[in-house]
Amino acid sequence: GGWGRRMEKHVKVTLRPITMDDALPFMETISRNRAIFRDTIPWLADTEGWLVRSYIAIWDSDQQHKSGLHLLVECNGRVEGVVNLHTINWDRSIAHLGYWLSSDAQGLGIATEAVRWVSAYALENLKLDYLDISTREDNPKSQRVAERAGYSLEPGIIDFEWVADDDDDGNDHGEKASTAENAPINNNYLNDQKHHHHHQRQDGVPPPGSSGSSSSSRLSYKKVPLTCYILRNDKQRRKHSLRTARPDNFYSELTDPQSRIN
Repeated sequence: GGWGRRMEKHVKVTLRPITMDDALPFMETISRNRAIFRDTIPWLADTEGWLVRSYIAIWDSDQQHKSGLHLLVECNGRVEGVVNLHTINWDRSIAHLGYWLSSDAQGLGIATEAVRWVSAYALENLKLDYLDISTREDNPKSQRVAERAGYSLEPGIIDFEWVADDDDDGNDHGEKASTAENAPINNNYLNDQKHHHHHQRQDGVPPPGSSGSSSSSRLSYKKVPLTCYILRNDKQRRKHSLRTARPDNFYSELTDPQSRIN
């Protein structure tokens, strides 16, 4: 069954597993929000129908292999976002949370309640020791969600993510409404298949393993610093220290351009 709660007088929010039958409404939600996603969640703004089906297939595989939990966020029966418990590491007893919401569903406390529910499920039912929400440093919305959901800032953890540098003017555009990592992890950069050219970092230095040949159409990447928030399971004896469970540069290695699909 789903989880339902009255967030406001006329808004009922439900979390439920996503299925292939949700591909069309999922795509419709993306289409409604492309303008804001272009500045806040670029990979989502560029997503097309075939990619949505690929994402759902990957999420379904994650759940079958107990490496993730991926839930739709519905408001009054309409798809408005997702919350992901991804990259579950059973040896280190940690998982990572990601989420995004459409503009219509923001500012109502929905993300906070969704994160609280998924976090409680992960600690109480999956018996994980730690949960990680890593947000961009310039993402105050997601930072407030993490704080309200009971997560603690861990300034000692150093991390960043590689993101496509599609903004030539170098300016940031508004607050981000999602966490650092929301795209399916097992095939995180399917969008790169559309480019068919070499990757290059923002500073002009090709990533390790690339040819370094010049091309006007080359896709470049930039490093975006992350802020890490951790939720600890205080109801059990933890297997490892936080430094062992959540090492530095988890996301930088996960999003390294050299590991992306060409």
